[in-house]
Amino acid sequence: MAVLECQQGRLWLTQQDLLKDKFAEAGQRLYCPGPARLYLGAQGNAPALVRWVLLPQGSHTPA
Repeated sequence: MAVLECQQGRLWLTQQDLLKDKFAEAGQRLYCPGPARLYLGAQGNAPALVRWVLLPQGSHTPA
């Protein structure tokens, strides 16, 4: 599992073959449970800062 942590701005995320997009504000996390092709970008005019965290197998929270 991987986690995208939005550290600044507003993040837009879409995953191939899923119809619903996801959004995260600064301080929020988006969880990605398995292999996927992701497309992400900043929502609005401000840049977004993102941290990508790969979790150990069986873990559900970032270190």
